[in-house]
Amino acid sequence: DLLNLERRSATIIPLAYKLFLSEHNGGVPSLNIFQKDGVNYVIDKFLMVADCNIYDSIENHLSVYKNRIPKETLPIGRSPGGDLFLINANKSSSEYGNIFYWKHDLEADGDGLTSICTIRSCALSLRFIARL
Repeated sequence: DLLNLERRSATIIPLAYKLFLSEHNGGVPSLNIFQKDGVNYVIDKFLMVADCNIYDSIENHLSVYKNRIPKETLPIGRSPGGDLFLINANKSSSEYGNIFYWKHDLEADGDGLTSICTIRSCALSLRFIARL
């Protein structure tokens, strides 16, 4: 349930993403590659709203990546190599609703802090999904 997810994650899910979840709730895109600024991004799976016992759920990924991804983001998808696609869910942020790519192999070692070099903007909104 989206309201429970917002409450537990202390975020406000952008409306466009709520609509996407209500229609699809996760899954494998038929076309899984998009491009921004000359960089190709591959989405293996979109995550679903379900309890954290289900591997492909947003809740599970929030639990696994707690203190590793920025607090104001929600994981929305995975790449084949284990990197994550995140959506900014902090309504007071100027980047609210923007999509980011989080590279797990560049994260900070041992201190639990997410280095700025681990994420980069890959889409300004969910419009990229319409092309997949």
